[in-house]
Amino acid sequence: QDAEWLPVQIQAPYYRQGGDSIAAVNASASKDSHGVVHISLVNLDAAKAIQVNITFGDRKLPPVSGKVLSSARINDVNTFSHPDKVTIKKFTAYRKEGGVLRVELPSKSVVVLEMR
Repeated sequence: QDAEWLPVQIQAPYYRQGGDSIAAVNASASKDSHGVVHISLVNLDAAKAIQVNITFGDRKLPPVSGKVLSSARINDVNTFSHPDKVTIKKFTAYRKEGGVLRVELPSKSVVVLEMR
């Protein structure tokens, strides 16, 4: 959608279910035509929050805002009778420390950060 892909490297714990395991966090980033950076983070762990550190080296961190998509149970869905089971809310579980953005991803969530 007219955005430049930005490479992302992430180290995350593994989410284990039965005998299977996968990386618990997926990430992607892009910069749009206005210079706004979008970072999408997905916590696949159904039970645990995970802290992610995003490093920007010596660069000063721009203002950050975010949204989170989550629900109480991993199999919740919105229906006509219950349209607000899965919601998008303002996300504030992050803090800036020097060139590092520390993000606390709730369990079973999708978080999108916007940096202007």
